[in-house]
Amino acid sequence: MPCYKFTYRHSAMHPDYIGKTVKYASSEKDALALLSKGGTNYSLKTKSLVDKKGNTLTILNIIEEN
Repeated sequence: MPCYKFTYRHSAMHPDYIGKTVKYASSEKDALALLSKGGTNYSLKTKSLVDKKGNTLTILNIIEEN
């Protein structure tokens, strides 16, 4: 199963904060769904999503590794 590495900015953290996380999923869309609230609410225009606690994550980079 592919590994997706995300770097993001978090709305509840200091503006200089850059978070990193790894998600294992069969596709990039499924990995984004694991980060978001209730499925895929990822916006391609703003490159952001809302997490399970209602905070906005702005995705900076997505890297797929096998």
